[in-house]
Amino acid sequence: MLGKTHVAVGVAASLAIVHPDTMPGVITAVAGGAVGGWISDIDLSDGEAEGEAGGFILTAIVTGLCLFVDYRVGGGICDFVISNWGIKTLAGILLFIAGAAYGVMVSSHRSFTHSILSVVVFTGALILACEPLALPFCIGMISHLLLDLPNQKGMQLLFPIKKRFCLNLCPSNGRANSVLMGIGTIAACILAGWFLINSFPVDNLNQYHSDGTLPWFTSFQWYLIIINVVTFLIMCIDHLIYDLTEAYDGDKQTFFHTIEDILALAGGGLGMLLSFLALRERIGKHNANWYVIVISQTLCWAIIYCIVCDPFNMGMEGVQGGWQHHIALIAYFLVINAITIVVFIRDRDTSRPKWKPSEMLLVFLGVIGGAFGGYLVMVLTNSKMHSPHFFIGFPVMMTAHAFIAGYLLLSGIA
Repeated sequence: MLGKTHVAVGVAASLAIVHPDTMPGVITAVAGGAVGGWISDIDLSDGEAEGEAGGFILTAIVTGLCLFVDYRVGGGICDFVISNWGIKTLAGILLFIAGAAYGVMVSSHRSFTHSILSVVVFTGALILACEPLALPFCIGMISHLLLDLPNQKGMQLLFPIKKRFCLNLCPSNGRANSVLMGIGTIAACILAGWFLINSFPVDNLNQYHSDGTLPWFTSFQWYLIIINVVTFLIMCIDHLIYDLTEAYDGDKQTFFHTIEDILALAGGGLGMLLSFLALRERIGKHNANWYVIVISQTLCWAIIYCIVCDPFNMGMEGVQGGWQHHIALIAYFLVINAITIVVFIRDRDTSRPKWKPSEMLLVFLGVIGGAFGGYLVMVLTNSKMHSPHFFIGFPVMMTAHAFIAGYLLLSGIA
């Protein structure tokens, strides 16, 4: 199976077996399951690794977020390593690095890092370096071996014995991989949410009833977290339907598409964007409209969040002075829209010019502030009106730009 599938299933399996009852425990289970689920593919060749970059990127993002939250919350991975630092910890880190280096530089794909020996070596290293991570990591790594067993390419499970084992049931990048990716992602999100909810201290829950606040986050922050998680899960379910139903028409507006549109407008844009990055294909004509709308909605709600929660302590000073005080902001929008108008006109040139802008460039100019200029050319020339990511996406982006400009002016940044 592919890297992102291993990460999703590794996290889900880790949470299901470990059953963490504290927030640091949930973070440790997620981080350990993600790294353990992916690390066996560290032995990919350069060509294979380029195609499997998604698994590494997903692992890096999940692990980085887990370590950041773990450091802020305390009592987890970071505190354990710091409080137990010594020769034992250093030996574990060096053993882990040595195993990884052997997998990268010496072993071929599905040899050492896909063996029982590698599970013992890496898990033993973590027992020395950070014991709480060892069990979730081991579960994630075992899940990787079990998922690869049905594939058509064998593994040296008993390395250094050269005999390879496989059930030869399916390819690693076929429909089975997509289905397992969707199921693993949904299960990981549900389990993580369930264990996080059950990890709330009782005194914090009582405090919620007495003063009207929610533990850890404000009510608005909880709203954004919940709606983005729900959006992410619905997108995963939609992905499963697409893979399981041969007659499914991905371009047709379905019930799920309608719900997804509503959730994006209601604040779930980030969850949808993350689902695209985790599950969907690269951006193209068939899904560019989704990307444009989702990015715009994410920007809008990011500004709303900044206005409501003021995370940077900017304050809302109100628009001060005349247009002279905001000359940089005005100049930027004038310049970027002028550039966009020129590029869109160039796109309409029918005389076969040497250089013709790509649709990706046109969308990019709209995202960074040129949506008004691009839409103006579209209306005047009646071009691009058949492409949803232009005739729908650009007005949505203009709304996002209005939100951003308003926040910059009200906060006194511009």
